[in-house]
Amino acid sequence: MRQKSFLALFLALTALALSAVQTHAQEAPPTPFQNSQALIERFEMSDLFVPIESDSVGVRHSASGLVCHFFGTSTRSELLVFEGAPRGEDVGCLSTFDGKVITLYATRYSPPISVDEALQHGIAGIRHSFPGAQPTPATLSFSSEGAPTALVAHFVATRDSERWFTSVMVAESNGWIYKLRYSALAPESEQLVSHELEAGAVFALALAELSRAPSP
Repeated sequence: MRQKSFLALFLALTALALSAVQTHAQEAPPTPFQNSQALIERFEMSDLFVPIESDSVGVRHSASGLVCHFFGTSTRSELLVFEGAPRGEDVGCLSTFDGKVITLYATRYSPPISVDEALQHGIAGIRHSFPGAQPTPATLSFSSEGAPTALVAHFVATRDSERWFTSVMVAESNGWIYKLRYSALAPESEQLVSHELEAGAVFALALAELSRAPSP
């Protein structure tokens, strides 16, 4: 009798352990790739973007090759498609975190425009968002082998009594204009360089990843 009781207890504990393992497997958090796919589906852009393998949420715009990364600290992650052009030829991705707003764009203009014209469009956007913005010189430069050269314009602005660093960077490759808009609170002067560094690094990575994108 004692042997049967022990066997019954053993089987019950084994079943309980297996159930716990199955429950843990079912509750395992989604992978970054799965989260990337979920982001694309949430914005109904499966025809425009594909998920990529990455340590963070990451998507690639199939037509232009633009890669957007969204890190775990993001408080807002969005995929954007703009009207006025054929679907997929004017897109972007936006993320906000720690008082920063970062937006990457890929646009195929018809008729085409120059990089200088694209930079002026970006500067106009800054002056619309930050009236009274004042230019501040670039102190850093970024380049990646094989990546297109970027044009840059940095500004310091005041909005709602708060000081901001705001920047636009543009480059052209294979008929596409790529643009970064970066804005961040900068109450201390020392923060200007760190913001410039981050903006430059984000755009340099985006341009470097263009060469690794598969052909559409």
